[in-house]
Amino acid sequence: MVLIFGITRVNAQLACATLDAGPDVTIDCSTPCTDLTASIIGLPNTNTASYIVAEPACPLPPITGGNPSNITIDDRWSNVINLPFQFTYFQNTYNQVVVAANGQVSFNLGLAGTFNGWAINPGDLIPNNQPNFPLNTIYGAFHDLDPSINPSADKINYLTTGTAPYRQFVVNFNNVRHFGSSCTGFFTTQQIILYESLNVIEVNLIDKPACTAWNDGLAVVGIMGNNLSEFAVPPGRNTGVWTATNETWRFLPNGPQDPNTVFEWTDQLGNVIGNNLTVNVCPAAGTSTYTASISFQLPNGTTHVLDDDVVVTKTGTGNIVIDLGPDIDSCSTAPILLDADTGDPNVVYEWFLNGNPLGAFGPTYTVTFPNSGIYSVDAYDPADPACVVSDSIEVNYYPQPVIDSPPLDLCDNGALGGVFDLTVNDAIVRGAQDPNFQISYYNTQLDAEGGINPIVPANAYPIGGSWETIWVRIQEPSGLCYAVDSFIIGTVAATQPASPTYICDQDGDGQVTLNLNATYSASILNGQNPLDFTVTYHDNPGDAGTGNNPLPTPYTITVSPMTMYARVVNNHVANCFAVTQFDIIIESIPGVGTPPDPLVSCDPDSDGYTEFTLHDADFAITGGDP
Repeated sequence: MVLIFGITRVNAQLACATLDAGPDVTIDCSTPCTDLTASIIGLPNTNTASYIVAEPACPLPPITGGNPSNITIDDRWSNVINLPFQFTYFQNTYNQVVVAANGQVSFNLGLAGTFNGWAINPGDLIPNNQPNFPLNTIYGAFHDLDPSINPSADKINYLTTGTAPYRQFVVNFNNVRHFGSSCTGFFTTQQIILYESLNVIEVNLIDKPACTAWNDGLAVVGIMGNNLSEFAVPPGRNTGVWTATNETWRFLPNGPQDPNTVFEWTDQLGNVIGNNLTVNVCPAAGTSTYTASISFQLPNGTTHVLDDDVVVTKTGTGNIVIDLGPDIDSCSTAPILLDADTGDPNVVYEWFLNGNPLGAFGPTYTVTFPNSGIYSVDAYDPADPACVVSDSIEVNYYPQPVIDSPPLDLCDNGALGGVFDLTVNDAIVRGAQDPNFQISYYNTQLDAEGGINPIVPANAYPIGGSWETIWVRIQEPSGLCYAVDSFIIGTVAATQPASPTYICDQDGDGQVTLNLNATYSASILNGQNPLDFTVTYHDNPGDAGTGNNPLPTPYTITVSPMTMYARVVNNHVANCFAVTQFDIIIESIPGVGTPPDPLVSCDPDSDGYTEFTLHDADFAITGGDP
């Protein structure tokens, strides 16, 4: 199964020559090695199970002078045309094709001399099984043309160019009119090319306009194989209305490489030095010749070798390589060692800072704080003093900020409305450091470390719950060197319960034992999560303010009235508390006074029922105590 979709463009394999070892190269002692890169159109005999699409820009073969196809009537497939070489297409090998008046080449010989359907609907995208889209066909570009207008047998022609086994079979559509009375002023010139041995297909759209007055101006470029799973389409060139000028699409076999096809680089002694298109060479002084070659098996079983040479000229006798490495940005005051040592004890060195000599002549140099700048070194071999090799590196020392003092946790006990000014920690974090150091605040450590998503504005930050971790970052102006720390912000409230509250002295001993938490904490917290807060009770405001001497629970109240102080602490924020107070009054059990006199009421209707006001006995029962 082949799943090649025409939306993938590749930028590799854009060579114009079958094999090109590249231009000759000159290097000197400062560049003792160089990359050589060969370019190829493709490797011969690569399996054609699938294709990739490339967009090269290469010289075109002749558009005229070919053999006439004799297609001089509209909408007709040609007679069978013999190929000058075997060509493999979607894993089938062919030696004949047919050409269509409407811009196709097909390996389906059953189409020879038959009607070439022209109609294209907007939804007829490749791949499809519509009658006008036969399988095993190259569409390049398929659109409704009319060679019957001013007919000429060679208006659609074919020719062979090149030398075996790298010939090209070229089908030319030379200035063929578009069909339709409103479209006869539109002409298409295009080519379809088959490459011998490489089995590469190329479509050259030299001039392909669009006339929307007929068949909506629809056209398509692509290839289809033995079934609808085998296809390839260039990007933007499936069925649609489009124009093209001097545009080339190359379909490259992308299956497994033939094991009998070998690419290799060899040096001038014939030693194989690489099998990839790019090889790195380090020649001796003078000229060295390197050869790129492709060997593969021809259809007759013999082996053919194609090669190309590139000459590398190295001037000078030295062979010095210096690499000081990438530029260095340091947040430390530690010395930095620069190493230019070539390993050759004969090499002479000289060091510079910003172009000025440092008076240092060794293979290494130590940079000390705070001497930022561009350091460079020259080196040469006394045997070849004209060849001086240089390298440079930029070294920058930046001040390292620190958290001068840990930031303070911040508490809102009702005065701030849940909105915090985080910048109160600026002075604490900065201390006596450079006032140009920048301070910012973040919701996460990751953001603080990366210097992203700062809290803005930092002086009016609304908390999202009862407590939150905030991260602070202090950095020098470049942002390269920094330090981070965290602190907590939180809220707390202490709601006064009903005051006074009355408790009953059931046994009349003048004291009452209470579970203060169970009795009052829920109303004091007033919806705050008891897991985030701790409530303690105190018998004086001083202890409530400091949290000292909390009353035990249960607690026995012996004084009435008693003022109770409740302290609510946010468990997550240091020194974040609120205090409320309320009074507790002990009530004695009321005694029963003189038994009341009987209540008497008349029964006017003698039915045995009448109304009494029981509260008439209240005074006697309570002894008059309201």
